[in-house]
Amino acid sequence: MMILLAVIGIVGTLFVFGVAFNFLLAIISFTIRYPLHVVAGVWLVSQTITDGAYGFFRALFELLIFGGILIGIAKLVAYFIRGKD
Repeated sequence: MMILLAVIGIVGTLFVFGVAFNFLLAIISFTIRYPLHVVAGVWLVSQTITDGAYGFFRALFELLIFGGILIGIAKLVAYFIRGKD
């Protein structure tokens, strides 16, 4: 019985470590693919931790405003460089 419990514990531990490792790899690959999304998410979380709901909605508003401005500037630059959207 003790051997069975030890085997179950070892297999369960390996499973948990495998899931955690896959989760870590997913976070790393997402960070490499979408670094600005990660920065925005960290900004939202940090503002929420420090100021609560007020900080969350303020940070979300700032991201929407500044993100929209940056997208507009990028579209204008692309229009002038390539002549199309």
